[in-house]
Amino acid sequence: MDYSLARLAHYTATDPDHFQNHVLFTNYQFYVSEFEAFARRMLADIMLPMLYDRFPDMALPEPEKVQFWGFGFRGPLSLPVTLN
Repeated sequence: MDYSLARLAHYTATDPDHFQNHVLFTNYQFYVSEFEAFARRMLADIMLPMLYDRFPDMALPEPEKVQFWGFGFRGPLSLPVTLN
C-alpha cells in the first residue's frame, strides 16, 4: 500500500494524506493513464487558447521535421515554433 501511495504522490504531486479513503489501487496503471489524459485535456483547454491569444502569428516553420515518439503516450519529441 505504501508503494502505491508513493506512486500516486509522484504522479499527482499531492501528499498521500490528501487522497480520499476510497482510492482504488487495482488496475493502477489504468487510473494513472486516465488521470494523465484528463490533465492534458484540461491544460489544452486553458493553456493553448492563452498561448494562441498571446502569439497569434505563432508558426511551425518545418512541420515535416517534427518527430513523434511513443506508443501509449505518443507525442512530439520537440516542437520548435517561431513567435512573431
